[in-house]
Amino acid sequence: MKSLVGVPGAGRVVKLLSDKWAIPLFVLLQGGAKRHAELRRGMPGVSQRMLTKTLRSLERRGLVVRRVHHQTPPKVEYSLTPLARSLNRAMGPVCRWIERYGIELERFEKTPT
Repeated sequence: MKSLVGVPGAGRVVKLLSDKWAIPLFVLLQGGAKRHAELRRGMPGVSQRMLTKTLRSLERRGLVVRRVHHQTPPKVEYSLTPLARSLNRAMGPVCRWIERYGIELERFEKTPT
């Protein structure tokens, strides 16, 4: 594997993946567009403010689309862009690795040094 040092965008991707709520949002949105309340229910522990902040950040990065349906009452849905869907496909193996070995990492984290 080649080094990513100096590769344009590498730092941004690392920063994105280290965001606590970005990956859970990608997972929830991979099934299709969702409203804010649906996303919040699917992410226990996230505050409304943090969810909004994360969605706006992902929208600015071209990873999430916010669609407003002009009706009464207004309806807003969020969905993944093709760029985010390609990241989701790439993240699949990493997510499976976490499911398999995450508990082991937790054990090491709790071991006193």
